[in-house]
Amino acid sequence: QHKINRMMNTIKDVPTSGSCSPTAAAIREIRVSRVEFQKPTLKKRKNAGGDVAGWYKVSYSTFITMPNGRPKEIKTHTTKDMQNHSADMMKKTRGAIDSQLEELDVHLDVRLGAGPLYMETDVFWKYLWV
Repeated sequence: QHKINRMMNTIKDVPTSGSCSPTAAAIREIRVSRVEFQKPTLKKRKNAGGDVAGWYKVSYSTFITMPNGRPKEIKTHTTKDMQNHSADMMKKTRGAIDSQLEELDVHLDVRLGAGPLYMETDVFWKYLWV
């Protein structure tokens, strides 16, 4: 539905009742849900003389508000070989959000909810699990 301003000769979209798009979802929040120390395997410790360090597996939970109003949780986890934790998890989590919503044929409106914070800037990611 459009509203025509005859004096300015412009067309402005007027939202109809309900949401802007029946297939739009919004990010509610992303948070660190678990940090777990991963011990090196016994075989690797023996081969390296017991000098191999473990690493921390960090789990991120992303909460999406779906078009029907129900929440959806998407989980992502760090891997041992990640060099730049914040940048790598930003890319991995954004990719998981995009691919899972694409499978459901749902569009993510990054203007809604916390979308601009998580999907359009990288500043937040540097401080997520500090």
